[in-house]
Amino acid sequence: HGTTPVGITHKYNALAPNHSAKIVRDAAGKIHMAWLDTRVFRDGRREARVVYRRAAQDDATGRLAFETEVTPVSEPGGASANSFLAIEAGPGAVHVAWYGGRTTLYRRLILRAGAWSFERVRDTGAPGGAQDTGPDLGVRGDDEIHVVTPTGQYAVSTNGGAGWSLDRLAVPAKVG
Repeated sequence: HGTTPVGITHKYNALAPNHSAKIVRDAAGKIHMAWLDTRVFRDGRREARVVYRRAAQDDATGRLAFETEVTPVSEPGGASANSFLAIEAGPGAVHVAWYGGRTTLYRRLILRAGAWSFERVRDTGAPGGAQDTGPDLGVRGDDEIHVVTPTGQYAVSTNGGAGWSLDRLAVPAKVG
């Protein structure tokens, strides 16, 4: 039911049915990884959260040196186990979006004064989770964030995720 990213122990399994793990490189060359860490209970229930780890790559050997331990992005149960997640890098921030069970959630990891820190989880207000799919994310700079859900909900923030405006996109009933 999934693959665990390289360098990650079995304590943090990527057990989501859709293998939701994403990797992005920022402008400074740092590698940012995010994935769904899913706990499967004996009764078949799943409880998911988004987790994160950062690494640097040695240009000569290609080897990764992890700079952080695995860090929760969301609380346990704060993500849908059947959702993909999206990750993008801006000039001084990494942006993560995922379906939280009722709406699409967003969190920004920002670089300030040489240190990376997560801001709080923000609710985009955009409903629209669908089985084995998730939101798409686009950023312009570090403050303009665009999220589109698989059911055609569009959310945009121009203040780093502090406030969101919503719109409904026309989604064709049948393609082709």
